Amino acid sequence: MWGEAPKTSLAEALSSVTAAGFEAIEFWPPLCPLISDHMRTNARSALESAKVRPATMHAPLTPTVNLAAVDELERRLSVYEVAAWLAPYADLGGDVVVIHPTGAAFNDEASNSINVETAIDSARRSLDELYSIADRLGLRIACENLMERGRPRPLCRMEQLRALVDPYPTSVGICLDTGHAVVNGLNPASEARAAGERLIATHLQDTDGIEDRHWVPGAGRINWDELVSTLRQIDYTGHWTFELHARDSAPASVAGAAQQVALVWSDRGSADSAGCSR
Repeated sequence: MWGEAPKTSLAEALSSVTAAGFEAIEFWPPLCPLISDHMRTNARSALESAKVRPATMHAPLTPTVNLAAVDELERRLSVYEVAAWLAPYADLGGDVVVIHPTGAAFNDEASNSINVETAIDSARRSLDELYSIADRLGLRIACENLMERGRPRPLCRMEQLRALVDPYPTSVGICLDTGHAVVNGLNPASEARAAGERLIATHLQDTDGIEDRHWVPGAGRINWDELVSTLRQIDYTGHWTFELHARDSAPASVAGAAQQVALVWSDRGSADSAGCSR
């Protein structure tokens, strides 16, 4: 949310995060460049002062990043752009890097002329390269389910992502974006079950199923009781990350609303555990 407000400093954003009751964030590179030692030192100090940890990082989503590019030079430059953030993020104490396995090329008419199998092979080669770097840095990689938007865009469904990540060690997994699943006409709970033990990250957001809304859970059509129950049934141990838009609201107020949802889920989880123990 604060990534949409470029005039907001990292310290100001983290202060709001702390005030809302959260202890971890998904780091978004545009909000805080880390291209120099000085910038990295300032970011580390801001995180330590706010007592907030960077649990996940969303890899850059610039128009030039397409890890499934069939053009080899474009693919290699995309890998380079993502890889440039891995060491600085690891230096901040990060854990999981969320990547988009395919790029914006699948959002327009040109996608109809792209060979899907060739694109998947390109994505796999990009993942090979990013994994080799992330593994040395102690980072995990989560491939996110994306939106098809009526195009032949591969790697948008969990069975496809499982086929991509299963050959890798468990430090390579899947990020479930609940809104993307619904826009694709899928049930997020079913997608979570399909991801299974390879699910290591989440983007929890609500939607009307028409567009990628990034609403606070409960504002759209997702059955959150079913999803939360499913995440517990599959023993999901990753981060429960809200990926929300503030739009016309203040980010701090949206974060506060999300925290209320988190508290309800936590209370229900505690009640379920107590019930099981009896």
